[in-house]
Amino acid sequence: MIQTNMNLEEKIGYSIRLIQKAEKLALQYSPEGFHLAFSRGKDSQTLHELTRMAGVKFHAEMSYFRLNLLSFLRDAHPDKANELSFIAGRGDMAAEAYSEAIKSGLDHIQAAEIANDTLFNGLHFSPYNIIVEILWNEFSDEVSPGKAGETAKELMPECQAIFAKYNLNDDYAETTEYQSLYTELVGTILILLENELQ
Repeated sequence: MIQTNMNLEEKIGYSIRLIQKAEKLALQYSPEGFHLAFSRGKDSQTLHELTRMAGVKFHAEMSYFRLNLLSFLRDAHPDKANELSFIAGRGDMAAEAYSEAIKSGLDHIQAAEIANDTLFNGLHFSPYNIIVEILWNEFSDEVSPGKAGETAKELMPECQAIFAKYNLNDDYAETTEYQSLYTELVGTILILLENELQ
């Protein structure tokens, strides 16, 4: 039972005892003991320090950037969401960029901007999202908005040849070529959906 009137030292001692008590359970799941996803935030820094003070076995993965990238890929590039080596490499590059920015005297907000530039470089334009957008805008009678994501995943392989014709980059949606790509995709998707409906 947690006592609400504990001072800071008592809370720290209580937390350490709780972590030590739970170590046996953690070791049943992994020989490394506790697994800490370390995001560099205040909460994860506190948990990391308490776990270290408790003297228990643990593995801390500084995975904030990897998790952030994975979440982004699932939403914008689902075809890349299983590329674990890409996610690890890009996440590690972003973490290094963040660390170097802090060492150079930048504040956390500036360092995060630099890390995000590294993390999402070349990923701002999403072929998947343009297909979803086309389904919403042009084919809402044929494909319900709730099914647009799944349908877009199915259409992606069929549309790769079209995407390959264009020089896609982070700013592509702002270019004059974007409308040509959009129009060509609408025609291809129309044919694909008509063939599927027959």
